[in-house]
Amino acid sequence: MLITDKNVPIQIASKPFASGGEGEVYNITSPKNFSKQIVKIFKPSKRTAEREAKIQYMLAHPPAYLSNASNAIVWVKDLVYEEGKFVGYTMNMAYGVKLEYLCGSKVAKSIGKDFQKYDFKYKEAYFWRLKLAFNLAVAVVQLHKTGKYVMVDLKPDNVIVQANGKIALIDMDSIEIVENEKVLYPASAHTPEFSPSESLKIDKDLIPESWDRFSLAVNIYKLLFGIHPFTGTCKPPYENCNNVEQLIQHGLFPFTKSEHFEVVPPPHKRFLQSDLEIQLLFRKCFDTNTKPEDRPTAMDWCEALLPYARMVLNAPKIEEEKPKKKLIIVKEKVDKQVDKKKSWITFSRKKHKRQLPFQGRKVSWWKKFVQIQERITPEFIMLFLLFAGGLIGTSATYISQKIQEIREVENQRQYEIFVKKAIHFLEKDDAESAISSFAYALRYKPKDRFADGKLRILKKQKFLKVGEKLFSERKYVEAVSQYDYALQEIPYDSLTLARRADAVFAHAVESGEIASYFDIKLKIKKLPNYLYANCANELFISAHDLGHHFQPSYEVEGAELIEKAQKGRVTLIPRAEKVTFKLKNRGMIVEVIDFEVVQPPLPKINITPFWKDKFESPFLSISAAPHTNFSAYYNADAAYKVSKWKFSILREDKTLYTKIFTNPTVNSYEFKTLYGNEQDRALDKWQIDILEVVRRNYKGKYEPVPLANTKTKFVYNQYFEEIW
Repeated sequence: MLITDKNVPIQIASKPFASGGEGEVYNITSPKNFSKQIVKIFKPSKRTAEREAKIQYMLAHPPAYLSNASNAIVWVKDLVYEEGKFVGYTMNMAYGVKLEYLCGSKVAKSIGKDFQKYDFKYKEAYFWRLKLAFNLAVAVVQLHKTGKYVMVDLKPDNVIVQANGKIALIDMDSIEIVENEKVLYPASAHTPEFSPSESLKIDKDLIPESWDRFSLAVNIYKLLFGIHPFTGTCKPPYENCNNVEQLIQHGLFPFTKSEHFEVVPPPHKRFLQSDLEIQLLFRKCFDTNTKPEDRPTAMDWCEALLPYARMVLNAPKIEEEKPKKKLIIVKEKVDKQVDKKKSWITFSRKKHKRQLPFQGRKVSWWKKFVQIQERITPEFIMLFLLFAGGLIGTSATYISQKIQEIREVENQRQYEIFVKKAIHFLEKDDAESAISSFAYALRYKPKDRFADGKLRILKKQKFLKVGEKLFSERKYVEAVSQYDYALQEIPYDSLTLARRADAVFAHAVESGEIASYFDIKLKIKKLPNYLYANCANELFISAHDLGHHFQPSYEVEGAELIEKAQKGRVTLIPRAEKVTFKLKNRGMIVEVIDFEVVQPPLPKINITPFWKDKFESPFLSISAAPHTNFSAYYNADAAYKVSKWKFSILREDKTLYTKIFTNPTVNSYEFKTLYGNEQDRALDKWQIDILEVVRRNYKGKYEPVPLANTKTKFVYNQYFEEIW
């Protein structure tokens, strides 16, 4: 008997519907409230105490927004035990197909008709794929937002997609769990085709989040272009790189190292047809000169793909391979009747020299049929047309074509009647009747620009007239709603926008709530209660609803104020511990905000060895990286550099030689020259002490950075492996 950690007994199917190297997945048959869940039962060798602890940790620390209805991450629901021993866990069922089915140039028909819109033979297939890529990036953002999880084995086989673009990440029990930069539970699997080039050098016990950035980019590339990014035939000296893993290790991406490729597969051409911003993200991720931590994040992909995620797309019309059985039977019967009448009709034409029966008085009969055909069911019409066509020797297609022609003529006639009526009503200043007439005209000719344009103008004028009346009666809120209706008919109309702004401003002044119409933001889009000292803190102030009544002015205490040419944009440079900012509009104080002044976040020191040539000594690069949020929103103040550092040789914890450098990049050969004639030893340690870091501020001047709470001491062996 299986029982959950909440003491709920469950029953599962007799056979699994999926299996893998670690366990098998079963449907849950009872109780009913578990019908949309499944259970993964681990193999006996995998039911360890560490595995149980890992699943318990995941249950206690779910990713952000996991309760969302999209269910983008298939997470742990309950632990499952058998006779008191841990055997597996339950999770939600993920519906759809694996992403791998959509990662080729063609979409298999076996996965269903709804997925055919992703086939590249349809024009909108690329945009559907962009939407899917956006949803995949959003799911990875949710996972990384906790700062605890690295998926590691992110590949199309671990992503389930639906035809509507929804995705679900599966096989989550194999992820890596990190806390305070220490691995609590390592990842249990990874796939070389989706692993970065540093996968052979990196410490497998601590896989950074930059690993997932590479895997995500490979998944998106396969999805958008139908091919793995690292494929092609190379020239010497890389002619022996025959698989994807070898190409990744050498960074052989066709669009960053094109000189090394002899043959580039045709699907790669789709890359050059994509948006420039998307191309730049791929180039930055796959370029060997890019540091792993500088690869595009999942959030970067979201921002680049967001415009396409908002697009409204219509699925292409995919023809059915086989018509319905009932229609097949009817058509066969009618075809037999047509064959029987064929010889008689041919003889009748030769003998009487008569044409097909669509002339003279018979046309009126067909018109009557067109008038009543809307009241008859489509099935009856099809049977009638096929039967009539068989009797008179005419195909049903020809009869339907004639009916369509008559319907079009009738629609045009009705359209002209109502347009003439509308014009007649306009001459008599009867706007209401004219609006009704144009609306009826559009029923018969929906896409007519003349009638649609006239109707929109008349509706706008109607709403403006009502709005002006309400404004004169001091009913400002109701007037704004009328102006909004007018803007729905003709958006961005200058006259309507001006009238709306007048009504909003009048209501704001009368109610005393003018402050609520102002929006004050920093670059971070959410106004904090602090400013950074000696930094350019930009404020964005807007009041779109006020229109031409938006005339801001400012007063500030404790800071230097720089007002920019664009209305509503100011920069504050704090000069005291507190700053008071006053916003005015037309001389009237709208809002007063008090800010505390804090120091900019300290940078992180990075020491990175790299090789310009495999036959040369390694180079050492020392840099100071700013905090991520600080560099994103204060890029003019976030340029750090290490201006002075000291190198020391330690032997048995005693300092033998020291040298001070000011260049952030140094060849390690200079370190060994300090030994002179003395032989270096394998147990010698190299110590680097950071003495001075400077920051370039918004004025372009450098100022020293305090290093009290920053790691400034680094100890390595002679192979640049950090010891402490």
